[in-house]
Amino acid sequence: MASPSRNEDGSARTIREQLQFCKHQKWGFIIYRCTYSSNADWKLFIDRLNEKAQEGLEASGALDLAPTLDLTVFQDKSRYNGASKDDIRKDFKHWVKSDEAAAEQPPTGAGVANKNMFGQATRYTFPVYVDEEAMRSVIDPAPDKWPHSAYIILIDGDWELRDPETFDYEAMGFDLDEDCMDDGEEPIEGCRLEDVGWLKAMVLDLIPGKYAGLEQPGQWAFYYRRPPGMWTY
Repeated sequence: MASPSRNEDGSARTIREQLQFCKHQKWGFIIYRCTYSSNADWKLFIDRLNEKAQEGLEASGALDLAPTLDLTVFQDKSRYNGASKDDIRKDFKHWVKSDEAAAEQPPTGAGVANKNMFGQATRYTFPVYVDEEAMRSVIDPAPDKWPHSAYIILIDGDWELRDPETFDYEAMGFDLDEDCMDDGEEPIEGCRLEDVGWLKAMVLDLIPGKYAGLEQPGQWAFYYRRPPGMWTY
């Protein structure tokens, strides 16, 4: 990896330090394509995402991180078209335990590949979910409105909606009264919790800013905005 710029900002420094500490060879979000209305529109969406990522790295004084950036797209119309966020979360948690995920990074010191990458970096904790509305928010607005309306959906891979009918609260150390699944909020996709396990994130400074912001454990709660609110800057 090339030497960092003197003008490198904190976000880029966080990503660089994480790569070095974990000895990871790539970084960047896993992106689930959940809309298949137009391949041309999808290509434009991905092109704009990559364009903004490069602009973000340049503004952060960290263009040398670009070669290791990998915005990986998972697309399979038969599996992901119209999939729910919970479906994608389950698929993602299965993938991070796969040989494919382990092969992305070097083996451990013992020479054995890590069989569960979950939580090791933003890449392996928070997948991106793109439905028709999110895609349109990126490709349709006029240029002067684009930065403020373009968004993607980030899913918290560690979030779980516990079913009080089947979840053993006592065995897991929870109190049913204190840890019930109803915070009295307006339902979003049937969930009345304050944290619904996903958020809208403005594409502006998605890379490197928001990616770096999630590298430290516990930061989801800090950045979380209940939909239709949005994580802006």
